[in-house]
This record gives sequence, C-alpha cells and structure tokens, in this order.
Amino acid sequence: MQILGAIGVEFYCSRNAPGDPELESYIRQLWDVARTEDLPGWSADCTGLCDGLGARFATGKREHLRRLCNAAYEIAGSQMYSNYKPEQASRFLDEVGELAEVDLDSLALSEVFCRHAPGVDGWGDPVPQHVVQEWQKVARQICTT
Repeated sequence: MQILGAIGVEFYCSRNAPGDPELESYIRQLWDVARTEDLPGWSADCTGLCDGLGARFATGKREHLRRLCNAAYEIAGSQMYSNYKPEQASRFLDEVGELAEVDLDSLALSEVFCRHAPGVDGWGDPVPQHVVQEWQKVARQICTT
C-alpha cells in the first residue's frame, strides 16, 4: 500500500508541482520502503522529510499538498508501532487516491502489485529489485498519461 501511496504523490506532483527537489526526495523515500530492512530508520527519515514539507506547505493552496504528503506517509507510519490494521492503512491510501485524483484501487488489484505478500504483520519481506522496477515502470506510465 505504501508504494501505491508513493505513486499517488508522484502522479499529483508530476501534474501540479514538477521539479520540486524536496518533493522528489520525499517520493524516493516513500519508494524506499520496498527495499528497507530497517523500518524505524525508514520511518525517521520519511517523517523528517514529511515534517519539512508540511511546514512549507502549511499555508494557502499548498494545504492540499500537505495533506497528500501526510496521508501518503501515514499508510505505513500509522502501522509502525501498533498492531497491523489494514483497514486503517487502506483509509490513508484512499485519501491519497482522492487527493491525487488517481485510481489506486484498480492498480492495487493489478497482477503486478499482487506479487508482494504483506504477511501477517503487513510488511512482508523486502521486495526484489525486479519487482520494484516493474512497479516503477507502471508508475511512469501513470504519470505520463
């Protein structure tokens, strides 16, 4: 779900905030969850980036972008130190889809995204690089259409 959230942010930013280095770093950090073996470290880095963006976007028309970035982080962040609650993570993913105006539900059901089993704790094993590359290819296609 976290990768789908990253795709939602990437899609929105490609249309509404292209070329923002901080947002690009944040999107890369969201993607990095697929390969990390240190979830608390990933979370700390992601929280730092999200907090910085949140402070920057706290006013005016950027409030939408602040909410989007926050919802994208909370897909995984809300699950870090509690029991896995897929319905809670799913609510944040739905919020990302609505804010980004992209159909992430259909994407979640596609064959390429069903290759990773989240396991009983919602995380599963690190995702093989070739699967991440397939996800990135799908993300590029979505962002360019």
